Amino acid sequence: MRKERRSRIGSYAISSSMSTRDHRQQPCITCTTFNILAPIYKRLNINNDQDQNSRESDYRAYWLVRNQRILDSLLRERSSIICLQEFWVGNEELVNMYEKRLGDAGYLNFKLARTNNRGDGLLIAVHKDFFRVINHRELLFNDCGDRVAQLLHVELAPPCSPCRNNDTRQEILIVNTHLLFPHDSSLSLVRLNQVYKILQYVESYQKENKLSPTPIMLCGEQTGRDERNWHLNGVRI
Repeated sequence: MRKERRSRIGSYAISSSMSTRDHRQQPCITCTTFNILAPIYKRLNINNDQDQNSRESDYRAYWLVRNQRILDSLLRERSSIICLQEFWVGNEELVNMYEKRLGDAGYLNFKLARTNNRGDGLLIAVHKDFFRVINHRELLFNDCGDRVAQLLHVELAPPCSPCRNNDTRQEILIVNTHLLFPHDSSLSLVRLNQVYKILQYVESYQKENKLSPTPIMLCGEQTGRDERNWHLNGVRI
């Protein structure tokens, strides 16, 4: 089951659910993926400022209230997996706010900054009632876009796990990324290369850890005119 909804806080978020192979239990695993628009990029038109150089990051009251509303929305959803893009890792107050509120709600948080001190990055949060974290890996593209990706290796925690045999575990690979904005056609090739690197990395990780066929959940945003389609297709189970 998949549903898309327009968030009241100005961006897209989607949830997907996954049922286990054991139809007698069928726990629902949900994922919300959300570009929260870093305040360092959000332009403000204050006092009819025509040059639009004002950024939300310069006005604490603005970004604080908006991100409190984002957190309110995320906590209302109570998804078992949250993947955020354009997370403002460069602001300690904002980072602490997310880590505290999500942590108090039972989430384990993993953040990753973009390279070259760009200011924003990624965040994955998984609820400890649903998952036990096995590993967290960081993928740095080291390209012109300073983009990055996260890989989180988790297993379903009892009683969510359908496996009654303690020797068998239901594991999932969660990948979160934010692809390069396609300012021109040449950058589309860079973006495709980023996707290729992710696929190579996931395949390498599976071989390195001798994983049997494992569900892979890919979340993220490509940032472009077809942004909405990426959100609709960006979660793969």
